[in-house]
Amino acid sequence: MKSQIFLLVFAFLLKYAPPTNGQSLQDDLNDLQQHVPMAQIQELFVRYLMADPEFRQTVQYFRGAEFANMWNRFLEVPKVRELFTYMASAGLMVNEALEMFAGFTGMEKPRTKFRRSIAPKSGGFRAFIAEVVELCSSSDLASAHEAKKSSSSQYREMVSKFEAPEFKRLLAEASGC
Repeated sequence: MKSQIFLLVFAFLLKYAPPTNGQSLQDDLNDLQQHVPMAQIQELFVRYLMADPEFRQTVQYFRGAEFANMWNRFLEVPKVRELFTYMASAGLMVNEALEMFAGFTGMEKPRTKFRRSIAPKSGGFRAFIAEVVELCSSSDLASAHEAKKSSSSQYREMVSKFEAPEFKRLLAEASGC
């Protein structure tokens, strides 16, 4: 589940990464963002929000003071800080992603309009994450990722940092906090 959330945050980061001054790695990430099915993910989010009480409860918890307090303590854990430093050194815009997550916890109501009836949803946050991972898997994101790995040395270097045992260790240690 934790790795699925990481993949979701990574996909979100790819989709909303602001452009920078022509840096090759950022251009690669911007190219990949086109393969993240954000419209489908947003629609899925709203469907869960409307039809799944457990999911709604989780979202409300994310927006509450208790979660904010826990999140702030989590960010102060040395291993977590080390993980985010590692991710930033790999080329990801960690600070921007954390700001987006903070914005999520205080988000406005979804503005998505529906063209069809809402199918009943249940299963809570885990089911939502599983469906998002399935959406991303069924898109051409994976093939675009492989193409970037073979054509861009900076992208390949970033990916190798996330495949390294050190990153897996840092992720496991941060997950245990």
